[in-house]
Amino acid sequence: MQEVCIIGNGVAGSTLALNLSASAQFKVHLISEEADYFFSRTALMYVYMGHLTLKQTEPYERGVWNDSPINRIRGRVTALNRTNKQLKIEKYLSGTLLLNYDILVIATGSKPRFLDWPNTHLKGVSGLYHLTDLEKIESYTQSHKHCKNALVVGGGLIGVELAEMLHSRKIDVKMLIREPLFWSSVLPDSDALLVQKHLESRGVEVVANTEVKGFLTHDGKRVSGVELSDNSQLEAQFVGVSIGVQPHISFLEESGLELNQGILVNEHLQTSEKSIFAIGDCAELRQSDPKRRALEAVWYVARQMADALSKHLIDGPFTYVQGHWFNSAKFFDLEYQTYGQVSNLAKRKNSEQHFHWHNTKMTKGLTLAYEAHSRLFLGVNAFGIRLKQSVFEHWLDQSASIDTVVEQLETAHFDTEFSKNYTKELKHAFVSNNS
Repeated sequence: MQEVCIIGNGVAGSTLALNLSASAQFKVHLISEEADYFFSRTALMYVYMGHLTLKQTEPYERGVWNDSPINRIRGRVTALNRTNKQLKIEKYLSGTLLLNYDILVIATGSKPRFLDWPNTHLKGVSGLYHLTDLEKIESYTQSHKHCKNALVVGGGLIGVELAEMLHSRKIDVKMLIREPLFWSSVLPDSDALLVQKHLESRGVEVVANTEVKGFLTHDGKRVSGVELSDNSQLEAQFVGVSIGVQPHISFLEESGLELNQGILVNEHLQTSEKSIFAIGDCAELRQSDPKRRALEAVWYVARQMADALSKHLIDGPFTYVQGHWFNSAKFFDLEYQTYGQVSNLAKRKNSEQHFHWHNTKMTKGLTLAYEAHSRLFLGVNAFGIRLKQSVFEHWLDQSASIDTVVEQLETAHFDTEFSKNYTKELKHAFVSNNS
């Protein structure tokens, strides 16, 4: 029986641990500094808002873990000895443990990215990723009487989560973004405008084309605001930082593993050391799909990597394939889904055409991307419309034409009201646009 040590009990580490523990080939050790049980990181905002308890964010009943053969260890890995295949672990409240492995899997995830700003150490400045971040935000923003003004530096999905959390406590929120429109580094301008208008309708002020120079303080302890690149200042009792995440791999700097931004892995998710693998946010593919990133900090990707590595370790050589890109999220109450490739303005090639439709209230929108000459369907962004992943996966697999997608669009969504009220309007607009 092989000893498998997995560092990190997020979606990647936990999925792998459960898969391997079902096989008699492995004795699985699952190590986490953060929590005893796997929880859904994307649901932390609902804990803050009082909609869920932390226990209710756990995808599995605790009995699944307590009754499993997995050896769960609460602690922090402080050293990796590749020669002896040994980990040094500072256990939670109970000293040091040396643990040997035959196979090591690193699934340590990400941490919020900060720039080299002055005063990032101040109380009242935080990202949102770990449980400790949630605890800090809670302590900084317990009441709108003590925290009347908040700033979110950066946009994106985590930025919107922070904004909604703060807004739920009646705290005035401004979102500071470098781009001219919200998340236009990812979304086409038409989609970015739709989302930005929705955020503004929910009470979030989006301050575009601005950059932060540093954080301000009156007492040297707590944040009082930010200074912007034009030397103007904004007051705030809390500043949430949401400019992206970076792999949580600093403890590996002296390990001898090949690192870039993340831990470099091959098509089998294997690192430069034969017995060591990496999955999830911390894993960087040596060779990635030209249409995808080598580092992808997304829940779905982490789970797919865990499933691929499970097959590789249990059944023999198995290649991880990125496949078609997909993701989903919510901007307050506006649902967002994307399948395939829809480029923003900066990355969009002349051959990539977009058809954008939205209703008059701008509460629903759809952007379809396709090749101009071949009319090959490339991808879709949907807002306020629930789409069926299986249908879009089929169209992308079959290299369907944009005309086929538009003609059969009603088969791809769950929302019968949309089908009834808007499909004809959308098809008419598409035909008129392409006539």
